[in-house]
Amino acid sequence: MSNQAFLKDIYNTAIHLLSRREYAVEELRKKLREKFSNPKSSNLKRKLTNGKIRGRKTADENIDSAFKQGTDIRHCEQLGEFTRHVVNQDEHRDRYKDETREEYGDELDLDHAITNIISKLLEQGYLSNERFLRSFIGSRCERGYGPLRIAQDLRQKGFSADEAETALSQYQNVFQDKLEFAFRKKFKQKPEDLKEKQRCIRFLLNRGFDYQTILDFLNGE
Repeated sequence: MSNQAFLKDIYNTAIHLLSRREYAVEELRKKLREKFSNPKSSNLKRKLTNGKIRGRKTADENIDSAFKQGTDIRHCEQLGEFTRHVVNQDEHRDRYKDETREEYGDELDLDHAITNIISKLLEQGYLSNERFLRSFIGSRCERGYGPLRIAQDLRQKGFSADEAETALSQYQNVFQDKLEFAFRKKFKQKPEDLKEKQRCIRFLLNRGFDYQTILDFLNGE
């Protein structure tokens, strides 16, 4: 595989991801890095670990171990096949890494390649933080989430606190309506006693609305 073919592979993967939904720039960067740096057998090995089979046992060792624990013999045989598959995947991955290193030498830089692809996608208009923010915030608003919850979600997508705050500042009037929407969907009327009021406050805080705004709404201000 040439450098050009490698870049094309990353580009095609990015296009496929973007065809399914909008991505933020840093979110897509992270997704591509994970896809092209982690071995394909990682999920298989995770399943093997979750199955309480630890370490690098051979297929026969896993069969013996499972059989001694009283596991059905058919499952033991499946486990052995699964272990052999994981080992084969590891061997293939190591061989591919060696071949790739020999072919690319020091020129292969995954982060640099992904940055080039992202720049190209931005120029072509396939990738846009502004478009992502409109889509993402609009979707979260429609689901009745408040600004604090959405800001937290945006930080997980790679946006800074300042970027999230700037983007959300355009939706302040919307959030007031969505707070009432979330409340009416859960409660039939405003609370009449302290216990019910505290229950309403906890619910709206969990939805991502700030405490003072919640109090103002419940107090009718």
